[in-house]
Amino acid sequence: MVGEQFDPVPLIFQAAGNRLAYDYDPFPYMEIVGGTQQNDTRWVQDEIWGSPVGDFIDVMAPAAGIYSTRCNSDSHYGTSSGTSYATPQVAGLAALIWSLDPDFDREDVLDLVYRGCDPIVGYSANLHGHGRINVFNSLALASGTLWTRDPYPGEAGTNNFFKAAGAEEGATVWFYYGDGSGQTQVTVGTCTITLDIANATLIPAESAVATSNGAAIIEQAVPGSWSEETFWLQCVEEEGCRKSNVVVFDFP
Repeated sequence: MVGEQFDPVPLIFQAAGNRLAYDYDPFPYMEIVGGTQQNDTRWVQDEIWGSPVGDFIDVMAPAAGIYSTRCNSDSHYGTSSGTSYATPQVAGLAALIWSLDPDFDREDVLDLVYRGCDPIVGYSANLHGHGRINVFNSLALASGTLWTRDPYPGEAGTNNFFKAAGAEEGATVWFYYGDGSGQTQVTVGTCTITLDIANATLIPAESAVATSNGAAIIEQAVPGSWSEETFWLQCVEEEGCRKSNVVVFDFP
């Protein structure tokens, strides 16, 4: 029943609808989910259809071209679009966060979902809520540890983005690579720490400063000579003297 009081208050995500001009007063306890394209822009299909935006939006997630078990006109599975496809992604992220620590309460989970979000193009809190969810960022924050991942796009001979997540806002993060499992002692600022990779070398690009969502990213040109080579990657948060997990990656 609308207006009924719940104890504890449930965590429910509701699709915002698919009309650009749609505006409404959401039900109590609902977190309203808008949609983005696969990139960092609002999902707009045509002059009428797309994701609404406004101060009723709490968060956004990809809503365009989502693979689904929905049967298409050719009787095959395929893709579809809509905020109904964005909403389960946010609910799934909340479930993953809860699986890390079942003692989290509703507000803990929401805080971690929202803090990990990326802003979209032309971001405004009055239009796009907290921004677009980022599972990697939120889970790193929830774990309380520093994470790194495969470089993107992960191709030798091109510029690649190296990322850390779960850092403290404003912290300086340094990125290293090595040629195998082992130990290398490094010093960054006043922090001296032993990395879990052999012959660790600082990636030449400058360090990155973590933003409010805990993410720190550098862009680095990867030599073509790295093709078909295996590298061990790890990063260090200078202020907290924390090291990340190790990623073993083969550049194609």
